[in-house]
Order: sequence, then C-alpha cells, then structure tokens
Amino acid sequence: MPLTFVPAPDRGPLAVSQDELLIRTRVRAEFHDMPGLNLTLTQAARLFGLEPVLCQRVLAALVESGDLATNGTFARPSPERRSARPGGGPPNSLASGRASLR
Repeated sequence: MPLTFVPAPDRGPLAVSQDELLIRTRVRAEFHDMPGLNLTLTQAARLFGLEPVLCQRVLAALVESGDLATNGTFARPSPERRSARPGGGPPNSLASGRASLR
C-alpha cells in the first residue's frame, strides 16, 4: 500500500516532543547537506530510519515551516518559493541555496 502525504494538524508548539524536534533538525540538516535530495515519503522513512507516521509528521512540519517543499516528493524549495514567504526570506540560515523541484 503506497503512503500518501497528509499535512500535519495544527497541534500547537507545545505538542511536539524534544525527540521529534531533534529528528526535525536531523532531517533538515540532511536536506541541507545534500541540495539535490528529492525523496518520497517511503524513501525518507527508510533513509532516516523512522516509522512512516513519524516521518510524515516531521516532513509535514518542515514543509509548513518552509524548509522543504513537496509535489509528491520532498526537497528543498526553489529560491522563488523562499522569496514568496511572508517577510521575504527564509526562516533560518539553512534556507540558502535551495534546489528547485522542477
């Protein structure tokens, strides 16, 4: 059965465990270190050694924060998408040099 991407529900900032925040940091760093990385949810879960449900939550949070983009696969957003963010820039220093999904 193929996995599908479902955006994370808004649970508020206090609902995320410290472990999940560390996993988000690790996943964000992997995409930063490998700019051309483009993964499906299944591939990401396998690569990062995560249960699919947890991986889905982590990726959804990174998409929501603007650190990743998705069109069926997950990758760093293009520079055009970053400049369209409210405030005109990336949310953190890891956002420079993002690869395009096109």
